[in-house]
Amino acid sequence: MTGSLFINREIIELNETQTKMLISGWGKEVYQNSIVEKITYLSDKLKVNGYIAYPCLPKHRHRQAKDNEGKKFPCIIWNRGGLLVPQVDLDPPDVL
Repeated sequence: MTGSLFINREIIELNETQTKMLISGWGKEVYQNSIVEKITYLSDKLKVNGYIAYPCLPKHRHRQAKDNEGKKFPCIIWNRGGLLVPQVDLDPPDVL
């Protein structure tokens, strides 16, 4: 991919819990017709880990992402905070 900010892309298989959640929310057909990748990309020079899912034909589910390279799909971006909480100093510094 020319000009991509992706540092790493890896097709993954969802575990049993993730599969059940996806099927309960979106349906079995979506699960069977999607590829999920674990990705690392750059945002403001920071590495961000995330996941991307996109459609595929059922018989092509295990092929490389190259099958969809250059194709455009609708996209939903869902950002959420991580587990790290910024350290905030609530005590003002002593002023002499």
